[in-house]
Amino acid sequence: MELSPYVKQFIEKHIDLIDENNYEDLYGCWCEELPGDSYELFHSVYEALLSSDIDMLLYMDSIPNDFFCGYETSELIIPDNIVTLYYNAFRFCVFHSLVLPPSIKQVEGDIFEDACINEVKWLGSPKMHYHALRGVENGGVAEFNINKDSSVDLALKEFENPPFEVIYI
Repeated sequence: MELSPYVKQFIEKHIDLIDENNYEDLYGCWCEELPGDSYELFHSVYEALLSSDIDMLLYMDSIPNDFFCGYETSELIIPDNIVTLYYNAFRFCVFHSLVLPPSIKQVEGDIFEDACINEVKWLGSPKMHYHALRGVENGGVAEFNINKDSSVDLALKEFENPPFEVIYI
């Protein structure tokens, strides 16, 4: 994988955060140093670390705002240590399959805004609410596979015609 000069320079500058597995601060530095829509370049950092067998998500407890914005992959499995999904975590992303763990306890904002996801599997019985589903109206999630619980039913009542199919697993 060939890195852009900026990405290489960023990694070298913040190698201490990588050595400390401090990926939330690494993402914060990225957002501070390169404001604007530079998400595709950040995905190069994410993929470079993945190719070195370093999964940033294993060292984080949340997925920050816009972390996967515009990211494209066939399947993304979020690990069990993630407990919070922040605003636009999956905005503009393109996935065939997204698997969310039961460890997620909090959803802040429209996590699926303008996404194109064929299938979301939400394992366990999270307390899904309107904000977790709201961004789907503007996006393209075709199917939710989730455990049945009353909060899901309440959230679904907000939609006249949900733009996705809900399958209880």
